[in-house]
Amino acid sequence: AAFRLALLQRQEDLAEVVLCLVYWVVVWSGDGAVAHHSWVHLSLLSLLLLSAEPGFSSIVNLPCPVALPLPGSRPTGPSIADLLFSSVAELVSAGKERLEPLLPAALMLLANLAPHTKMLSDEAAALLTAMLLDLAQPSYLFGGEARPELLITALAVVSSSLLYHHAANLPLLHALLHAAAPLRALPSLQPPPPAEAEEPLEPDGTRGEGAGPASSDAAGEADGGDTGGGNADAAAAEPFAATAAWVEGWKARLPLQAIFLFLDAVEPKARTAGARAAGSASARA
Repeated sequence: AAFRLALLQRQEDLAEVVLCLVYWVVVWSGDGAVAHHSWVHLSLLSLLLLSAEPGFSSIVNLPCPVALPLPGSRPTGPSIADLLFSSVAELVSAGKERLEPLLPAALMLLANLAPHTKMLSDEAAALLTAMLLDLAQPSYLFGGEARPELLITALAVVSSSLLYHHAANLPLLHALLHAAAPLRALPSLQPPPPAEAEEPLEPDGTRGEGAGPASSDAAGEADGGDTGGGNADAAAAEPFAATAAWVEGWKARLPLQAIFLFLDAVEPKARTAGARAAGSASARA
């Protein structure tokens, strides 16, 4: 606690520590080693603890000490907020299945930053919006009981940014306007259609009928006829099944009011401005 307090009182040192922690998150989140994932988790938790301190907001809008390349050789924006938002967005979008246990901490970090971030860069705003829509993909969203909580937190981050600094955060407003259609479709999301199971292939390359289950039963009989363990393993491996009550429950908690109010206010003006610009261009031609 004493070290954290002393660190928060020195903006330059705090910025350097944040940069180092983000570097390890970016570098090792794509590595499959368990030890590296543990280090990523530790770095995220350290950033989350720091972001909850009142003094942390003093560095959020400061220039980033070093331009840290993200995956794909894209540098972060000019501020520490850009660095943090871009890194978390990359982490979520690139490894949301593989790194799912880390995502609540990563998104809560952004939730702590959003009220204090005055403006995101174009790149950071685009990555944040893309991350939100990626979490809303039905193939991912309906595949786990806790996954809607990630989408709810991501929407809360955007809503908080709109409520506190919407006038200055033009890149985020621009990114949201471009994503208006998928954002408006969030309340009507439906589970993806179930994948059709294919018949197993016979040795000659043709598809047999019922060969898969029959083979499994035969294997169980050959082992003594007890298939209880196999059935237990199969039950444990069954994918999550979304229910109507579960879907209605999380849809009712989607924090969309601020986003929809913004879109309702700006979309008509954007269409009018676009039509006027198109008319001017046609007149000049």
